Amino acid sequence: SAFNTGGLFRTADCFGAAAVWLCGYTATPDHPHVAEAALGAARHVPWRHWTRLAEAVAELRCASVAVIALETVADAQPIESYTWPFPCALLLGSERFGLGPDIIHQADDVVRIPVYGAKNSLNVVSAASIALHAARTAWERARA
Repeated sequence: SAFNTGGLFRTADCFGAAAVWLCGYTATPDHPHVAEAALGAARHVPWRHWTRLAEAVAELRCASVAVIALETVADAQPIESYTWPFPCALLLGSERFGLGPDIIHQADDVVRIPVYGAKNSLNVVSAASIALHAARTAWERARA
């Protein structure tokens, strides 16, 4: 949703992400609901919009950026023990359907956030917050 996209901009800003790349039908910061939920963060975080995810992934690969998918698939590595490569990009799926198998296969790695309740997943902004915190913590440790 546009509100989730705005929340992703706020989260990206909080954890110092270099950019947010939006793909497909994802609303951009020009959408009023994105702007409302972002609370100005979209002015601080560079962004681009891609019609097709494959084009964005290809550009990341050309720039030697590792592509990490965040998904609940069985063979995904637990986020708490994952060794983050840098630079990296985090792929997030749609709220309802997540990432499809074709997209997961394009990633260098797949990480998951273990969940223990009846639901198998978190809201995309909540999941992004956990993943970006894990990546930022690893990045800070690597710099120390």
